[in-house]
Amino acid sequence: MLSYIKAKPVEKLIFEDFIHTVPLAPYYDDGKWLIELIARLRPKKEETSDDAAKRLSDLIQVLRKSPETLAKFKAYISFQIETRNHVRLFTEEGVNVRPSFFAEIFRRIGEKILPPLYNPTELADFLDACFCERNDHLWVKAIPNALWLELWQLFNHGDAINAISVFELSLLQSILILSHRISAMGLEPDLMNRIPSIEHAQSPFLVMDTEVGNYVELYQKQLVKSAHITEEMLTVQYERAMNAIAKTMDCVAQVQETQAVQGVSLRLVYLLYRIRRAVERMKILLKLLSPLEQINKPALALSLFKELIRAVNLSRDLKEHFFENTSLLAYKVAEHTSSTGEHYITTTRREYWNFLVDAMGGGFIIAFTNWVKFLISYLNAAPLVSGVLYSINYAGSFITMHIFHFSLATKQPAMTASALARSLDSTSSTNHNLENTADLITKISRSQFAAFLGNLSVVLPLAFALSWIWYFISGSHIATEEKAFYTIASFNPFTTLTFFYAALTGVILYLGSFVSGYCDNFVMYGQLHARIRTHRFWRRFISEKRLDKIGKVLEQNLGAIVGNLFLGFALGLTPIIGQITGLPLDVRHVTIAGGGSAIAFAKIWDKLSAFEITATLLGIFSVGLMNFLVSFGLSLFVAIVSRRVKFKEGRELIRLVGERFKQNPMQFFFPIKSKEISDSNHSTAHSLTPSVK
Repeated sequence: MLSYIKAKPVEKLIFEDFIHTVPLAPYYDDGKWLIELIARLRPKKEETSDDAAKRLSDLIQVLRKSPETLAKFKAYISFQIETRNHVRLFTEEGVNVRPSFFAEIFRRIGEKILPPLYNPTELADFLDACFCERNDHLWVKAIPNALWLELWQLFNHGDAINAISVFELSLLQSILILSHRISAMGLEPDLMNRIPSIEHAQSPFLVMDTEVGNYVELYQKQLVKSAHITEEMLTVQYERAMNAIAKTMDCVAQVQETQAVQGVSLRLVYLLYRIRRAVERMKILLKLLSPLEQINKPALALSLFKELIRAVNLSRDLKEHFFENTSLLAYKVAEHTSSTGEHYITTTRREYWNFLVDAMGGGFIIAFTNWVKFLISYLNAAPLVSGVLYSINYAGSFITMHIFHFSLATKQPAMTASALARSLDSTSSTNHNLENTADLITKISRSQFAAFLGNLSVVLPLAFALSWIWYFISGSHIATEEKAFYTIASFNPFTTLTFFYAALTGVILYLGSFVSGYCDNFVMYGQLHARIRTHRFWRRFISEKRLDKIGKVLEQNLGAIVGNLFLGFALGLTPIIGQITGLPLDVRHVTIAGGGSAIAFAKIWDKLSAFEITATLLGIFSVGLMNFLVSFGLSLFVAIVSRRVKFKEGRELIRLVGERFKQNPMQFFFPIKSKEISDSNHSTAHSLTPSVK
């Protein structure tokens, strides 16, 4: 602040002179002076919120020193507020009123392209004109509350509570509107189906609407003095209204809890989000008119003021809309990103070696998958036909692995979002369980290394052997010399886009797990098992017992089957799409790449240089690394978004994992004794204790 006085004395004088120019006849001004005042308060590009705070402090000092300017300022501000409508500001800004997630998206896109017409009679539009910069809410929030309260107290002769009286009728009307909207949303079929008890008792949303309406009626009678309404009567009714609101939120919480079991839909997530936002706004408005909140009214009004500025600034922001809703959806998607995800995490030595054996089974299947892949390439079919055949080959192999409980390297990390998300849960509402998450990341890395080891230890020698077996049977290797050289060259990380293709494959692996989780969610949300068991048509031909068995099989496997089908067709068709469009699109999966290179090596092993062999091995290693990092990174991202982990906590998690690796790197690759893990983790936690807050 001192630097502001020294560096900008001229600007300070200009600002103080401008304050004295407040119009005498505000109705001729249409708010332009206030818009200009806020523009002068707003920090410039090279400034910070401290500069804005200093200018606000200067404004307060000028008004204190000049009673005449203060009187004009008060008259001007009062006129701007009293001559405009307030209800839309309180009931719509920051409270999503569009009935669907996508309707809100289209509204924001439309208003970005063609902003709505400015309505000078609406306080919401006037506030948007005053705080027209997207980041205005940041410096408004950063200015100390004490400064804002000092200005409002000055405006009200030291009694900030009177500022509420200007809005009383609008607040009452807004509370009624919000109450009716919440009640209507609470009676939506999507919500009522999740709360069967509502049919046997009065809906808490209807009770809430009645109690809030009674409070508004009492308050209105007190205002017009049509009846003798005591403060005690208002207090009793206010408490009844707040208790009724609390019960509606209990219903919302109950529905949220059932989503983990019954599944979730975007429509339901958005409905719950709208209810929560409307309830939060209504509670603030009620508190502003509550006899129990007399002392807290200035702070409540200031909090509402800052919230409204933020809502106005971000009313057309797509990123804000997606973040507010997808973080809720990600929370539930993470819960269903394949219920089998935890099967891919090993804890004990026995689990590790069993998982290694399962991975060896996966390598066995992929060796034959590569053989079929080479045979398809020799058909010289049309690109689309070849793509479909490759897709069927991949999908059939993946589903076979699922049936026999085999494992495919780099697929597991994409399936662990649910476990990662739950590991972040903590009894604390502000901090996440980073220690538990770091431990889980260690286990996932160790399990992934076992998958790499199991897949490659079988697919490399078996694919090589298959080529020679085929040679002894038919007199030629599986791969022709031209195809073999092309295959080896395609894995060279120095001359091809191997890293990019491997990263793209990691994205596809994650999308496969997402599709699997979506189907698992559909099974739960749609009650697929029960609907198949009670299907009238099929019960004519199939016994109820058999239908029940079919329903159970689909409930347990539909997500995995559809996910594997998606993964197979995505891997098979992506290169064909690249070939047709000319875009650099291709896939590289470590196990498939290992099998393909082994078949090619069997044909031209004596014609390869040491550099080509080394480059191929390095390429396979880099493919595996990129597959793992991208698929696991996306799973971790979904877990972080679903639990709203702060950036600071994310850095702390990375640091914690790094310290674990530094203390004992072997635990990321092989199972070690419990005592060693405990000692290592204890020393890591001890070394990080001073920096964790």
